[in-house]
Amino acid sequence: MQIVKMPRGSKAVTDFTLPTIWKLAFMASYMPDIVRLSRKIILGANSSIYRSEEKANALFNYVKNNFDFFPDPSTVEYIKRPDHFLRDGFGDCDDFLAILASLNMACGNKCRLVAIAMNDERRLNHVYLEVWTGKFWKAYDASLRLATPGWHYNHLKKVVFSPKNYDPFVGGFFDSIFDEIKRFARNLEKQVIRKTFRELKRFGRKAVPSKIYEELKRFESSVRNEIKRVARNIRDEIERLNERIKKEFARWERELGMFGKFLVVGIKGLALSSPLTFALSVGSLDAFKMSTDEFLILAKLGLTIASIVLSIVSAGATSALVAGSIMELANAAVSVVQVTRAIDERKEIIKDLKRLKAVADVEIRAKRETIKQLESQIILAERIKQKKIDYQKRIELMKLNHQKKIQSIIGAP
Repeated sequence: MQIVKMPRGSKAVTDFTLPTIWKLAFMASYMPDIVRLSRKIILGANSSIYRSEEKANALFNYVKNNFDFFPDPSTVEYIKRPDHFLRDGFGDCDDFLAILASLNMACGNKCRLVAIAMNDERRLNHVYLEVWTGKFWKAYDASLRLATPGWHYNHLKKVVFSPKNYDPFVGGFFDSIFDEIKRFARNLEKQVIRKTFRELKRFGRKAVPSKIYEELKRFESSVRNEIKRVARNIRDEIERLNERIKKEFARWERELGMFGKFLVVGIKGLALSSPLTFALSVGSLDAFKMSTDEFLILAKLGLTIASIVLSIVSAGATSALVAGSIMELANAAVSVVQVTRAIDERKEIIKDLKRLKAVADVEIRAKRETIKQLESQIILAERIKQKKIDYQKRIELMKLNHQKKIQSIIGAP
């Protein structure tokens, strides 16, 4: 099949034209010639094979610069197969859309088809392609020689077509299998599971007197509500206790200074040694959870006490040397923890900066695309203005010629 003949009209565009273009493009994306051409264009343009936008730009420029726009007859709508479009070298917006979609799908880009109404909302009269760049959908309209990547016509209405659950690596024959599996699952749920539960419910109502059945339902609801109420009260009480403990610890640190800090660390250390308090601290009672600084203080206190005890128990230079070594190890451990925390903070800062840079890059790219669109529109406006001036000159010349003819006729004897 070389050409598909379709009726005109918005209903035909959404129900027949766009699905037919998608089918032809999808089938062509598996053809060796299309796949080979797509790879050749991308590699020839030195585009990254891992960036969808660069691949789409290269394919767009190739199609726009190597093929000509030629409209269909006024009474019918023809859609060429992409391989036949390559052979002929010309076509209208439907044919440009089919070839561009097939080349993008052949290299792994995710696409969707767009139909727009430019003059009348009731009539869709133009189509183009949109490619997913990883962050947004970008328009590609190769049927206009002056168009650039991202540019599209101003429109009153826009219709997007893309099959559900589309995956560029799974399609065709597998889609029908997945549809059958989903249909079977829906029928199983509707005919077997739901019907079974309805029958069990009906049997329960018939087997048990209605008053007893209603009373059981009421009792079940009251028990469920009571359990929810008790759980909510316990959670609220734990939160209140948690806030009170935090405020008390903060007051100790504020009024007692460093001694209060040591006292809070000691209490938290003792609390962690208790299985019950440890379980509560892991759960919702986080007032006894220790920060990294508090762990370091606790470790230093423990090593200091251990070195003092060791000095008292075994007197002499050896005990002093051991105690000094223990303190050096403790200070080294504290320094390592501090350096590790600083590195983690630096990584978070770098990650935030990268995120901000990515957002700025997207905004800059969007502004550049807008500038390109404005430049294209300015070029079109200048050409239209020049055409208008030419037509005005022609009209003035025609008026002058007519006046001369009239004067010659009037002046003749």
